[in-house]
Amino acid sequence: MAATGPVFPKGSARCMKKWLLPGVAVIGGVAGLLIRRAYLANDFDPVSGLPVAQPRFALPLYGVTAVVLVLLLLLSLGKHRRFDRQYSSAFYARTPFWFILAAAGGVLLFAGGLLILMDFFRPDDLGMAVQSTRASSILMVLLGAVSVLAGAGICLTILATRRKGEYRSGWITLPGFVCCLWVMSCYQDWAKDPVTSHYLYPLLAVLLAMIACYLIPAFAFGKGKVPAALFFSSAAAAVGIMNLDIGGSLYVVALRLGLILWLLAMTGTLADNASRPAPPAVLPAGCAPADCAACPGCAPEGPRPASDEPTDNA
Repeated sequence: MAATGPVFPKGSARCMKKWLLPGVAVIGGVAGLLIRRAYLANDFDPVSGLPVAQPRFALPLYGVTAVVLVLLLLLSLGKHRRFDRQYSSAFYARTPFWFILAAAGGVLLFAGGLLILMDFFRPDDLGMAVQSTRASSILMVLLGAVSVLAGAGICLTILATRRKGEYRSGWITLPGFVCCLWVMSCYQDWAKDPVTSHYLYPLLAVLLAMIACYLIPAFAFGKGKVPAALFFSSAAAAVGIMNLDIGGSLYVVALRLGLILWLLAMTGTLADNASRPAPPAVLPAGCAPADCAACPGCAPEGPRPASDEPTDNA
């Protein structure tokens, strides 16, 4: 009699996929954070701020970052369910954990934008040093206002995905504008720094988040690219975690942490929903087309009994 290996139920396989990608992003991000902290503390001259002649932590830092990004890329590839103009089906949070994580990210973005606006409108002697030029002042006001709107939009969006029908709104595009304005507001400081290593990781984190914030809303308006969205959202979260040790204004910490939590939630929900079968072409008894439009992975385990049971995101 041929030996057979252990057989795992389909539900447990989906659970592994749902947690594996964001889990690797968090663990890899924390590992990179610890090494980068040692890198910044030991591989730069404390007086001049220039790199030392023989850095000890540069290669381990870049090596860990490369390994984490490659692992995330490999985990993002594979066979996934297709989503065509189906934002709610792709990012519906089936467990409260992802719902709370996304809401926390939205609240932090809102708080970060509010801190920028409050600090900007203080008296000049108490305001931020970044108000030195008119251009930077306008950018900071825009960054604060858009961050407030983006945080509110994230909270409204995660509530809307729990209703019947697919959600489409301009609110879901606002996190991408936050990233664009953030890069523009930081450009003047980064351009003056002759040491690229000082701002390489903050720039990389924002650029990855910018691409992820473009791919995520695309699910609502066209065919979603599941592997690309999984990779860039998880990679942006991982590199963002590597930057959490950097000091600075409170609004910077709030914006960074808000984007990280939201992108981790988007990664987890998309990984879960993309691993489920698409709704059947022939609907089970008792179901209407509107039910499948609002029910991610309708009847993944087989036909449901003829009843008036509500869908899981009603």
